[in-house]
Amino acid sequence: MFISYNRRDRQYVEKLAAHLAAEGISPWWDQQLRTGARYMRETQNRIDACDALIVVLTPAAVDSDWVIDEFLYALGQDKPVLPLLLEDCRIPLRLTGVHYEEVLDGRLPTSDFFAQVIEQPPIGSRALTTADQSRPADAPLLERLAPGRYGRPLAGDVGAVESLCFSPDGTLLATAGHDRAVRLWDPASGEPIGGPLLGHGGWVMSVAFSPDGSLVATAGTDKTVRLWDPVLGRPVGEPLSGHGGWVMSVAFSPDGSLVATAGTDQTVRLWDPASGRPVGNPRIGHRDSVVSVAFSPEEELLASASTDGTVRVWRTDSPRPAARPAYPVGTPVSSMVFHPDGSALATSGTDGAVRLWRPVTGDPIGDSMSGQNEAVFTVAFSPDGSVLAAGGSDGAIELWDPATGKPAHDALTGHRAAISSVAISPDGTLLASASAHDETVRVWRLLGD
Repeated sequence: MFISYNRRDRQYVEKLAAHLAAEGISPWWDQQLRTGARYMRETQNRIDACDALIVVLTPAAVDSDWVIDEFLYALGQDKPVLPLLLEDCRIPLRLTGVHYEEVLDGRLPTSDFFAQVIEQPPIGSRALTTADQSRPADAPLLERLAPGRYGRPLAGDVGAVESLCFSPDGTLLATAGHDRAVRLWDPASGEPIGGPLLGHGGWVMSVAFSPDGSLVATAGTDKTVRLWDPVLGRPVGEPLSGHGGWVMSVAFSPDGSLVATAGTDQTVRLWDPASGRPVGNPRIGHRDSVVSVAFSPEEELLASASTDGTVRVWRTDSPRPAARPAYPVGTPVSSMVFHPDGSALATSGTDGAVRLWRPVTGDPIGDSMSGQNEAVFTVAFSPDGSVLAAGGSDGAIELWDPATGKPAHDALTGHRAAISSVAISPDGTLLASASAHDETVRVWRLLGD
């Protein structure tokens, strides 16, 4: 049993550890850290090995980066997290849906508390479905697809959502849209987590998690980009300002050291999320609104797509193009995404086609993919790159095999209006879709209901 706490609460933790040992439960806390051991490595190893993590909540603990990192890592490893409320404080956002026991007077937790939590399955776990078991777990998602036709809508009022994305560990779904709010959800249950993140003065057009999940970036029609702490539910630093129009897209670099943004001022900009300052000069060249930006997996390239009908590829260390100045798509581009291995770029257009391109040369790969949507507004690859999801004007989500250009499965139909955003979870088991027109967000199980 790993105990996460702030050092100010050491006296209580000593008593708690002794109680655990008396109950036959082996505790570990940092007082047992070996001399000369590397703290972060040892902590990670201990969380990996523990059956559950107890987090002692006090105002000091909630403000501690170490405590937050420890329980977030535990959640990411599907470890049960057992909160004990030692002092009144704001419950961290990621723990608002987890049962906790009050020990406000310094009392020890009850044996029923331990029994209840030890018996529960790890957070995020689920029983394997027939579809899961019919194919090897390491088989491509394409070979295991068995989605239901109608996705489950999120609970509550989601509003007109323009953008959504999964956290890197798949335990959170962020949505943002016309009500100026950013909301976090449990994609497994469809329930909201915490309150809305408020601060934008206009529609929120794009949302992205940092690679380590510690930040959420949002872009809005108020010409700003904002950074948020998804655990504490509060803004980080001042808004990033510099765009002369709506900011339509935001993306983190693979190592989290850069944020890219693009907007109606026809520019692409880079920022340092740690300082909030711009990095280098804006990338200029598009002749209309830039609606999508994406980093290559290797982080060397930054691609931008525009309603001027072109895609441009830039070096991250230079404002000069890395490829031919621009390669024409032939129609206003609405969305763009890199293949997970960086070998291709997928674009969607208002002509209803999804196209693949070689990032550096701009050469097309195969034929365009067109289905029932008259226009396609959003595309997303599965983590293994074997499936490409595309949502469009008819409210259908088409699933393509990018290797052959053929449908991978029947279209997913449940929305009553155009799709504004799609995303596939990091483990490839869920697909989330949003429609700003029917004001719903749906979550689909890709491996069977």
